[in-house]
Amino acid sequence: MNMPPTQYQPKPYTGPSADEVYRLRKEFLNPALFHLYQKPLMIVEGKGQYV
Repeated sequence: MNMPPTQYQPKPYTGPSADEVYRLRKEFLNPALFHLYQKPLMIVEGKGQYV
């Protein structure tokens, strides 16, 4: 399946790294809140219905 063409260009990501987000999750979130994957999925930007 091909995506429709778009003029949108995402901005460069300047936020925390995936490792930093994972470290913060372990530090501040309750251990009962867990994820089913080894590394956190980082979705940082989307446009309309596209992520």
